[in-house]
Amino acid sequence: PSVISGFKDIEEGFTDYPTLIYDGPFSDNIMEKNPVMTKDAPAVSREDAREAAAKISSLSSSEFADDTDLEGKLPSFCFTSKDSTINIDVSKQGGYAYFLQNSRAIGDSTIGYDEALSKAKEFLNKNGYKSMTESYYEIKNGICTINFAYKKDDITYYTDLIKVGIALDKGDVVWFDARGYIFNHADRPSISPSIPVDEAKKSVSTFLKIEKYKLAVIPSAGLNILL
Repeated sequence: PSVISGFKDIEEGFTDYPTLIYDGPFSDNIMEKNPVMTKDAPAVSREDAREAAAKISSLSSSEFADDTDLEGKLPSFCFTSKDSTINIDVSKQGGYAYFLQNSRAIGDSTIGYDEALSKAKEFLNKNGYKSMTESYYEIKNGICTINFAYKKDDITYYTDLIKVGIALDKGDVVWFDARGYIFNHADRPSISPSIPVDEAKKSVSTFLKIEKYKLAVIPSAGLNILL
């Protein structure tokens, strides 16, 4: 009984922690509203979506079979490769191929982070995702997953997120998740901070040494956008 109650105390303790809203892999906060990019986008057919799946995977459209569609805030056509290793989701509005997962076995690593980053950037540019900047990465189970955020006018938008996973054995894309980008990206006017940086620095603890600063757009808990 003491062991069980101990686990219960730990579980209840986690509920007191705030939602991590600035970090894509740890928060769904920015995907709790209706997606911006699909709001006024035209509907696409299943075959058009299949072609989008083929393009982002560099496979033939004939390689994909239909899977169960997704509904909710981002209705999507879903496809699975004939060998059942690749799954791709394509939005029914706009035809955006925003999710890819390749579950193939990963062999021994032959490349490092720098080459993985280069291949991830090449993949994003090829598929029309421009002006993305890397924020951090994680290497696990032979896959380097890099988190990208949109950047414009030296402002990083931590709302518009894309994650790309590069297999370190062959250097191919085995994970792609652009939901944060689809839900939040839009053409934005030029913006500027409401307070000068010297005033902002006064809010930082005197126990900390400020080494550098930059402008960023972040989501708030109320789903507002803050600079």
